Amino acid sequence: MIFYRSPRMFRAVTLDLDDTLYDNHPVIARAEDLFMEYLTGRFSALGSFSWQQYGDIRSWLYELDPLLHCDVSLARLEIVRKALLLHGASESEAAEGAAEALSWFVKVRSDFRVPEKSIETVRKIASAIPTAALTNGNVDYTVIGLKGIFRTVVRSGRNVPPKPHRAMFDEAAQRLGVRTSEILHVGDDPVTDVKGALNAGCLTAMFAFLPEYRNVSRCTILPDISLSSLDEVLELIKAYGS
Repeated sequence: MIFYRSPRMFRAVTLDLDDTLYDNHPVIARAEDLFMEYLTGRFSALGSFSWQQYGDIRSWLYELDPLLHCDVSLARLEIVRKALLLHGASESEAAEGAAEALSWFVKVRSDFRVPEKSIETVRKIASAIPTAALTNGNVDYTVIGLKGIFRTVVRSGRNVPPKPHRAMFDEAAQRLGVRTSEILHVGDDPVTDVKGALNAGCLTAMFAFLPEYRNVSRCTILPDISLSSLDEVLELIKAYGS
C-alpha cells in the first residue's frame, strides 16, 4: 500500500466491478465473439452482418442520440433493433429480436464466477462498512457470486452518466446516506475510477485484479492510495473507517 496524499476518515466504500474484482478481458472478448455468431445464426436477415456494420450503426445512433452512450445495454438493444429494421424486419420483429439478443448477451457476458478470494474480501468489506458497487457495464452481478453483498449497485444510464462523470458517485453517496467526501472509491481505471472519483471529491484507492495493471504510471492524476491487494481495503477501514 502506498499513500500519495494524507489519508482521511471515510464512512462508506464504493467498488468498481470489471477488472477490479476479476479479470474482465477474456470474459468480454468471449461474449463479443459469441454475440456476432449469435446474431448471424439466429436472424437470417443478419446472415452476413459484420462488426464493421455494427460499428457504423452505433456511430450513427450516437450522433442522433448522444446520451445513448451512457447506457451500454440500451445502446446494444438499439443497435440490434436498427440492424434488423435495416435488413427488412418489421417494427415488432425488430423490437422482439433486439430484446432477445440483449438478454442472450447479458447471460453469456455473465457466464463466469468472481474468484472466491475476491468474494470473501468483498463480503468482509461490506460487513464492516456501507458498501456499494459502481459499474458502467451490464454484468449480472447476482449470478457471478456477488448477490446480496452490496448495500446498493449503481449502474450508468441516461439519468446517471457513466464514470468518470460524477453522477454515479453522487448517486452512490445519496443511496448510502453520506457525502462523496466520505467515500473511499476502489477501482482499476485511471480515468473512470481514479480521475472520476477524485473529481467527485472521493478518497480514491487504485487496485486492479491483474498485477500488471496496478502501476500508477498509467494515471494522469495520482490516486490517494495505491493497493497491492484488495485485502488492504480492510486495513484502511480499520484505520480510517468511521
